[in-house]
Amino acid sequence: MNQAAINALLVRYSREGLRGVRLKGGAPCIFGYGGEEMAAMREAGMAVEVVPGVMASVAVTPGIPFTHRGVSRGLHVITAQGAENRLRNHEWQALAQVGGTLAVYMGVRMLPKLDARLARAGLPLSTPVVAVENSTLPGQRAIPGGLGCIAGRVAGIAPEGPTLLLIGEAVAPGHRRCAEEELLDAA
Repeated sequence: MNQAAINALLVRYSREGLRGVRLKGGAPCIFGYGGEEMAAMREAGMAVEVVPGVMASVAVTPGIPFTHRGVSRGLHVITAQGAENRLRNHEWQALAQVGGTLAVYMGVRMLPKLDARLARAGLPLSTPVVAVENSTLPGQRAIPGGLGCIAGRVAGIAPEGPTLLLIGEAVAPGHRRCAEEELLDAA
């Protein structure tokens, strides 16, 4: 169901006097459509209450730090998905140079382009990456790699659930390097 249909359904049921809950995984106003749904309800004169959730990027998996003293001084939350299935335009050089961890929502389809853009911006191909599918759910799984090989690893596993990408040196404890990267480092 597209977002316009969801908004119309929420308004219609509210006008019929029904009370409901719109349950969204994670934080509904972080790259979700919670803001649009609230606006549609308020525009229709309906009362809205938001119960905060926990962002997938923060709740992700135990053992993957986002920041680490002397390694990563910040967490930067972005989305890769732009209009018409194109990679969103960001200040890529700034993101590559800031020295923090990137939490990338909606990035799996854009992963080869995302990797290439970050590499062109100066992020080393050996930068640790972990793709976390179905964060916080029983079927959660982490796919570790480096910037230069994560797209191939993720494509080989073909995640079906929402997958969050964590990019940066702080995610290294769970990081397995690609054989190609190990050979380059040995040379």
